[in-house]
Amino acid sequence: ITTKSKLNSLIKKNLKLNASIVKLNKQMLFHQYRVKKVTDSSRNLTNKKRVVKLITSTKKALKNGNKLLAFKYMAKAADLSKFNYLIQKNAGILAMESGLYIDAEKYLMSAKFIKSDDINLLISLGVCYLNLRNPYKALSEFSHAASIDKNNPDLLKYLGITFSELGMKEAAVKNFTKYFTNKSDKSPEIAHRLEKYDNKLVETNAF
Repeated sequence: ITTKSKLNSLIKKNLKLNASIVKLNKQMLFHQYRVKKVTDSSRNLTNKKRVVKLITSTKKALKNGNKLLAFKYMAKAADLSKFNYLIQKNAGILAMESGLYIDAEKYLMSAKFIKSDDINLLISLGVCYLNLRNPYKALSEFSHAASIDKNNPDLLKYLGITFSELGMKEAAVKNFTKYFTNKSDKSPEIAHRLEKYDNKLVETNAF
């Protein structure tokens, strides 16, 4: 009986100890959560301040005519602001203007992931693929843009160039012709392409 009583007493003490451990673990987890929350909040505030400084530096670089440096600042801001559409888009455009088309694709695609119905973004991405010598991907982006506004003059011009790259001359002529109808500023390059294709189409259709 004495042994049994001692055993029961030990079991009760063990249960109390386990309950205390569970309670202590909960308190520790709550404390860790609060510390993490404060740390994350502090980190986010620090990142926001860094992003503001980087955008200010980007503007200064652009004012001084240094687009490559402007891109480097904006790229850092974009890496700190993964879900900021405008920062991702501007980083992509600055990369394109600096001739860094692989970087441009990276940031423009990030922007598209956030917002996929901006026709100017889609056209920029298509132009990026043209410069990367990938007319099929370019055509995919331009087709997406056409579903938003098929008469956009810039879209018509680049669709014409893309069809030209793919050897689809009739489609190229069709889009170049629409471009001239909708655009007051006539591109000499497009006029030359159109004239060349018109002549070839006449020769093809003559027999």
